Amino acid sequence: MKLSIRLLLLFAFTLILNASAFAQAQDARDDRAALLPDIDAQDIEIRGDFRARFPGIARQPILGFSPTPRVFRIDPNRMPFMESPEEVMASFPLSQLEPNLGPARELKEYPQQSVLYATAGLGNYLSPEASAFFSLPLGERMRLSGNLDWLSSEGHLEEGSVPGAFRRFGGETTLSSRLTTNGTLLLSARGRSDFSDLPDLMLQPIDVVFRDGRSSFDHFGGSAGWVSQRSAHDRFEAFVHYDYTGMEAGAESGFRPFSSYSAEATEHRFGGQASFSWAGRSIGNVFSVEADFDGAFYETATEEMIQITPTVMRRDWFVAGAGAYWQRDLDSGNRLKAGLRIFAGHDPVQEETFMVYPFVNWQLRSTGALRFEAELSGYMRNAGLQPLLTENRTLAVPNVLMNERTFYGNIQASYAFSNMVSATAGLYTSYSLRPVMFAPSEPSAGATGWVQPEDLFLIRPSVGAAVNISPRLLTVYADAHVNITEMGKPAFSAFPNTTDFAGLENYRITAGLRSTPFRHANVSLWADVIGTRKQLVSEFSAADIRYENTGSAFLLNARAEYRLGGQIGFYVKALNLLNQEYEIWQGYPERPLQVFGGISVKL
Repeated sequence: MKLSIRLLLLFAFTLILNASAFAQAQDARDDRAALLPDIDAQDIEIRGDFRARFPGIARQPILGFSPTPRVFRIDPNRMPFMESPEEVMASFPLSQLEPNLGPARELKEYPQQSVLYATAGLGNYLSPEASAFFSLPLGERMRLSGNLDWLSSEGHLEEGSVPGAFRRFGGETTLSSRLTTNGTLLLSARGRSDFSDLPDLMLQPIDVVFRDGRSSFDHFGGSAGWVSQRSAHDRFEAFVHYDYTGMEAGAESGFRPFSSYSAEATEHRFGGQASFSWAGRSIGNVFSVEADFDGAFYETATEEMIQITPTVMRRDWFVAGAGAYWQRDLDSGNRLKAGLRIFAGHDPVQEETFMVYPFVNWQLRSTGALRFEAELSGYMRNAGLQPLLTENRTLAVPNVLMNERTFYGNIQASYAFSNMVSATAGLYTSYSLRPVMFAPSEPSAGATGWVQPEDLFLIRPSVGAAVNISPRLLTVYADAHVNITEMGKPAFSAFPNTTDFAGLENYRITAGLRSTPFRHANVSLWADVIGTRKQLVSEFSAADIRYENTGSAFLLNARAEYRLGGQIGFYVKALNLLNQEYEIWQGYPERPLQVFGGISVKL
């Protein structure tokens, strides 16, 4: 019995010691458990698949739930303890999660889109001017754009025989409407109305002087086209056009009131063109075909001296062409395009003509900063009366228009030394049959007009450079070319000394700079150096034609503008800062220093 009591006491003592050790072990486990993250019972699944839940965020509907949430970047310096990546994300506040960083963003600055930019001002010699450029959205798929220009002068040569008054007014507008996903309808209208006072004119051999001459010109036209493009290479376009041109010129003769001189010309010009390109079965091959037609009916009439019935001539001409091309994209922007061009034409002198020209164009763009392009081809064209009457400040009107045929080669290369400095160089050469030149209308006439000699060989080397310090801060550019010409046969068969091509300058240099020193302000300075030009003029003392050197001119111009609030502004412009004396047309001196000032609007 005594042994039993001793055993009972020993058993009780052992239980007390074990209870104390168990309590200490339980306390130790509780301390270690405090270091572990709290686990929501909802996150424990029978399969052991853990899915993180963010407190406070309701589960999305089953149709919009993504089992693969976005991957977020975590702090690499964080040292998780016994946690999987999912557990780490679950313990982060949502505001501290960041997406993966992609490539560095390169922000490019694009010109600010505007719906209207217009200027209106006044210069000395009572010369008002105005211009406007607009692009108006008429809906999500329609836009109206165009331009208007107006310049006139009361006259700057009142002391001499040339009054010098003129007006130049013209404009064009285009309506673009996307009717289908890939198709766009283009409708355009254009017009122009000019007049010029003309210098006194002396005709040989009867020494008749015509005074108070004036020439007026009016033109209007329109075109319609359809462009459909499904991809970069699958494209179809078709256009038709019509233009009307009218010109009237007149002067009083020295035999007043018995006679006067007058000339009229009208032209109806029409045509169309279509082209289609598509991608070949092999990658990099593109095929294209094109066809075009251009023609006109025109009429000229002249009346002079005591002539009772005016001389009326009715003429017509047309040029039709077609071409087929194959293009191969070589590598990294290099491209080779080859094909064949066929032309057929008719004019009053040459009757029917037929020409075939190759077409080869090679572009090299894979050598980094170097860009190279070479092209060899030819064309047949007829400028028509419109450009001749627009530029001609004389009483004479062209009586016959012949189709010009030209075979040419052109090489252009550019190299970018850096993001700021680039240089270009080129060589253009051509051989033309029946080009247009400025010369006396007839060997015995003092009036000048347009003449088409039999042929012309032209070589034109050119160089250029540009320094773009900043798109806004400063941009400087310069271009220069030289014209080397030679005619195989004289312009007038009766006068073999007319073997040089007239009206084209020997060289020309164009340079300028643009700067935006601060917001809403811009300054520009540009210059044109026009080299010596030859002009064919009649020798009044004898029935002969000789050359006259027009001399060179250095024209320096400047313009500055500042807009208040970016919309309404003021500008000042100065033309011919060096007060050069020069002539573009024989006997018609151009204006000296002229200063304009006015307002500008940008919306």
